Amino acid sequence: MTDARQYRLERSTFRHNVAAADTHHALKHRVGDWPIEAEPPDRPDDRTLAIGPGPDGQQLAVHYVHAHTEYTGNHSNRLPPRIGTDSH
Repeated sequence: MTDARQYRLERSTFRHNVAAADTHHALKHRVGDWPIEAEPPDRPDDRTLAIGPGPDGQQLAVHYVHAHTEYTGNHSNRLPPRIGTDSH
């Protein structure tokens, strides 16, 4: 899935020291989106989890919120590499 949408990244996106360029790359080339259930009334927004590769190929998890006019990223972290193989 290639994404041409524009994302505004909040400061909280950088909590795990993932660069803005890496987060944008993961969003543009993400492999999927999964809705995150809202936790009203604390979080009444529609949040989505996107998984996609950074420029170095390591998978990133990015949370974003879709508003009427923009998409806002509010969390980005690197996923640990897989350990072992799935050989059966």
